[in-house]
Amino acid sequence: MGIAAIDNLKQRLIDLKEKMPEITIEVARRNEAGAVDLITQNQLSQGVDSDDAVILPKYTPFTVRKKKQKGQEHRFVTLHDKGDYYGSIKLRFGTPTTSWLFLVYATDWKAQKLETKYGAEILGLSPTSLEMFNDLIRAELITEIQKSLL
Repeated sequence: MGIAAIDNLKQRLIDLKEKMPEITIEVARRNEAGAVDLITQNQLSQGVDSDDAVILPKYTPFTVRKKKQKGQEHRFVTLHDKGDYYGSIKLRFGTPTTSWLFLVYATDWKAQKLETKYGAEILGLSPTSLEMFNDLIRAELITEIQKSLL
């Protein structure tokens, strides 16, 4: 490998370093649905929040009766009744200049009420879910890095 080839590779690495935040955000954006599924299916539907803590307070006796009548999970809080809240969960993506990749929020009319009652930790990726999300985007991120270096 000659000096010119090494200089060219060096410049591509410098360019990649500058573009990495943008590339990472774009790959995460393309996988938003996967992140939301991890939050709703691996956490909320299992009764845990983004800290892997049990969602508290527990359902009231009235809510437990209603959940039983509907054939829904009643032993722990899932924040799921008709699916409107789960369906409203979205990600807001950062920019290359922000210190965060994405923030999780819900647009359902009762979102603020639920977050007040159960804590802001109901939204977000738990450490386990974050690891799973990283696994989900890893191959795509590697592909994007390889394309940038070619």
